[in-house]
Amino acid sequence: TLREYCIKKKITFLSTPDGFESLNFLCKDLNIPYIKIGSTELNHDKFLEAACAYKKEIFLSTGMSTFDEVQHAVKILKKNRSKFTILHCVSEYPTPIKNINILSIKYLKDKLKVPIGFSDHTKGSLASIIAVGLGVKIIEKHITLNNLHVGPDHSSSLNPKNFKIFVKKVREAEIALGRYHK
Repeated sequence: TLREYCIKKKITFLSTPDGFESLNFLCKDLNIPYIKIGSTELNHDKFLEAACAYKKEIFLSTGMSTFDEVQHAVKILKKNRSKFTILHCVSEYPTPIKNINILSIKYLKDKLKVPIGFSDHTKGSLASIIAVGLGVKIIEKHITLNNLHVGPDHSSSLNPKNFKIFVKKVREAEIALGRYHK
């Protein structure tokens, strides 16, 4: 299975549940270490509360949400004492650079006072590198074996060769930031 392959390669296996059944399967049966919640579930209060009950760190995507909806979800996560990161995301595959609005990361960070990450559906690495400059520590980037496969994610995903280059560029961006000192 993909999970077994990840274990073999020392990669953290992660999957996004799309309902209670898959949430229970991933958390109980597979014991995933984190819960990634897609933006389609951000307004589902009972689902968020069920995810919080597993006491695992949560990554919550905001792609199709308004700020008020994100704020409401954050209140639920805080009320349940969950460790979480909000992921700035645009639900457009692939997301054109002109639509990514990377300053939303700073806006969310300033307004919510919680950790903010980035779910990057753009082609390439530029948006993620800029996000690193804004202090992002969590980046979601999709990977595919073939960009020509049918489906919404494949055209904006990176193949293994380009994913390796992407990770190198992100790591270089982290190094280039240096430290808060002169």
